[in-house]
Amino acid sequence: MTVRLDAKVLNSPPITVSAERDEEWYERLDRFRRLFIGRSDLAEDCTLVNPEVLRFDDKWWGRFEAWAEKPVIIENRALGYRLTYFLKEFEERGSVVRWDGEPLFEPLAPTDSAEAARWRRNRLEAYRGSLRHFLRALIDDRLDEAQFDLYRLPRASAFRHAARADRFPAERDNILEAGPDSTYLLTAHDRLEVVYHGMPERRAYLEWADLRRRTPRDHQTSQIELNEQPLHIDPSGEIVEPYGATLYQYFAFTARMAKRLPREYEPPK
Repeated sequence: MTVRLDAKVLNSPPITVSAERDEEWYERLDRFRRLFIGRSDLAEDCTLVNPEVLRFDDKWWGRFEAWAEKPVIIENRALGYRLTYFLKEFEERGSVVRWDGEPLFEPLAPTDSAEAARWRRNRLEAYRGSLRHFLRALIDDRLDEAQFDLYRLPRASAFRHAARADRFPAERDNILEAGPDSTYLLTAHDRLEVVYHGMPERRAYLEWADLRRRTPRDHQTSQIELNEQPLHIDPSGEIVEPYGATLYQYFAFTARMAKRLPREYEPPK
């Protein structure tokens, strides 16, 4: 037998269900925000629009995980973008933080010409000295022109002082080659050290890195360690493999959502 029921709509007043989140959830949210959005000067102008979609887990000692039931939306009033991030995975384990996902950028409308000019300045500052800036300069063989110095750093001495004598200049042609498609192949068995002379350190970096010195240096120092060999770099300066490299020092400080730019961003000529 086939039995069918007629639908009948019952009108009723609206019902609202709400609950207070505990203090532990808000502490985890602050931790996620610091790790994901960052602690740079630009992070202060970023708003996490829908924090309620986030779920956290730190039951395992030394591990902090986050996931989202819906895309995470960040309004960045420092760069002028509304960022929708489709978060696939987020994990902090010890001193290593990693995440994977796809970003979608939507430009915001500035309130006036002054805000539009501020966004242009901030976008350029976020780009200069970034990992993407370095990789594009490496691809174009413009490291000197872009004010980058590149060194090969034996892993046994990776944590010594930056002025050590056992770092060696790295030749671009020895570590980078064109791939079979539009990507480039980066191979480096030693850790790479990148020194950018185009901008000084920010004071927020000293606080983030918990450095004892109080005076920022006139250059930015970063390190890259390849987790996969070779590493694929696309023409826009993006690493193809989600966890293909580990970033240290200044790159680790700036590689957060507060300074994330769209793939199609181009600095002014």
